[in-house]
Amino acid sequence: MLRNSLNGVFSVYKPKGLNSRKATDYVQLALSNELLGRASSKLKRNELIKIGHGGTLDPLAEGVLVLGVGSGCKQLSNYLKCNKEYIVTAKLGQSTDTFDSEGKVVNQGNIDHLTASLVEETLRAFKGTISQTPPMYALIFSA
Repeated sequence: MLRNSLNGVFSVYKPKGLNSRKATDYVQLALSNELLGRASSKLKRNELIKIGHGGTLDPLAEGVLVLGVGSGCKQLSNYLKCNKEYIVTAKLGQSTDTFDSEGKVVNQGNIDHLTASLVEETLRAFKGTISQTPPMYALIFSA
């Protein structure tokens, strides 16, 4: 069967605003259509190739999304253990009602005391292995 003919791991660029599942679904449909030699937005479940992603990227993030196809899906857990690099653009001194760049600014602080060396020194605490607590979780359980 054609849908079992693709196997492997590869990466795609996931743009900002698209969640990882939607990006994976898009690639799945495109590859399935290519194998079948047609273009359809509606395929039967048994016509779709097996595909998965090796780690979820935030919908507001852009970057590399690792995909596994066919037997490559079993290899995806290996990619979760890899070193990752994040490049961040931040607006200091503001907090929003959604804890991200999309929300309404609810607090504005003074940042006049910040220097490049203070920011660089503070960033060192964020290097290495980190167990992150999502802000909504911390807000709910700290009350």
